[in-house]
Amino acid sequence: MDELIWHDLESGGYAADLDFWASLGPARMLELGAGAGRVSLMLAVCGSRVSAVDLDGELLDALGHRAGELGAEVETITADARTLDLGTRFEHVIAPAAFVQLLTRPEDRVAMMERAGRHLEPGGILWLAVHPDLDQALFDPALPPGPTWVGPYESRIEDARREGDLLILRFRRRDRLAERTTTAEVIYADAGDLEAEALEAGLRLRERVVLPEDDRYSESVILGLAR
Repeated sequence: MDELIWHDLESGGYAADLDFWASLGPARMLELGAGAGRVSLMLAVCGSRVSAVDLDGELLDALGHRAGELGAEVETITADARTLDLGTRFEHVIAPAAFVQLLTRPEDRVAMMERAGRHLEPGGILWLAVHPDLDQALFDPALPPGPTWVGPYESRIEDARREGDLLILRFRRRDRLAERTTTAEVIYADAGDLEAEALEAGLRLRERVVLPEDDRYSESVILGLAR
């Protein structure tokens, strides 16, 4: 349960992309890195038929429970996007937020895109979101780190450092009983990097959507890739 709380606290509040994902439906859709359902639940409520893939079964259990509470239906699949083989095709395969940037090795990103491409219907599109300025989006060392609260839980990014193409984030988590630190690694990437890797996976750019910076979120780019 604790990991679900931290997931919601650190990842569940991002909303800048929701209108775009909603605009793709209603459709048959596959979400990669679905977590506890930030995007999949919204899509299902809006009428899309959604399959949600993640490596974390606990998060998918929470997604299924939340779907039931909303009267929505989401198929949950515990699987690795790099080796995915569902035997089903979709109008859209989506990888929201910074999912692709959690795959820190180029060969893993290419494998994920190649597998996603196999799951596209003719004319279908794989949509990848990328945050080129991820360090600014997550951590500005010039500003005091602001905590994020859910009840008695607090999470804040204490430090962000760059090592080559990697951004290494250190989170401090605190609840009633303990305080601890954890780290996460993401890659710096821009749309051009991913377009080149997509070509290796047999996919070509069909559309590029820019979600502009606002007072809450940095700019992000969503690439639409097709076979």
